[in-house]
Amino acid sequence: MATVLAISLNLDPNIAVATAIPFSLLGQYGVTLIFTLMSPLMSKADKYAAEANPKGIERLNYFAMALLGLIFGVVVTLFFIGGATMGQAVVSAIPAWLSSGLSAAGGMMRFVGFAILLKFMMSRDMWGFYFLGFGLALIVSNISALSTPALLILALIGFGFAFWDFQQNTELKGAIEVSDGGEEDGI
Repeated sequence: MATVLAISLNLDPNIAVATAIPFSLLGQYGVTLIFTLMSPLMSKADKYAAEANPKGIERLNYFAMALLGLIFGVVVTLFFIGGATMGQAVVSAIPAWLSSGLSAAGGMMRFVGFAILLKFMMSRDMWGFYFLGFGLALIVSNISALSTPALLILALIGFGFAFWDFQQNTELKGAIEVSDGGEEDGI
């Protein structure tokens, strides 16, 4: 939804990123509403599980997904209609200091997201890949011929390293198998 508003209202990209926050909050409220509505039905799911009725559990899950899709569809449709008619008036009413603050917040979002990702995924074994990726990003983004497809180039290089690392770990784990000393291998 923030993308629709950013394109239709010709917003600065950093401000557009900051406008995504209210939409994500509305999405979270929708998920919370669905969980609240579905909690009484969990006893029904328990009953289906006790009866070994997977079709009943499947119907409950599809019902929950349909409700969530309906809520998201209503929110997006309302904001799409409201954004198209009232969006320009709202954007022009935003004071310059708030617009600058939204732009700064939007600029920080990518770093906050990356920090959260590092917090959950980073381990001691991955620091070398982190610095390698950071260095490659600096190199590729400063070469004018490579700056446009830089993200794709870095993603392919990162995939190559991840695949190589996976293969190495898989082969090493297979090579460390310990024999029980039996004679079926001829030794």
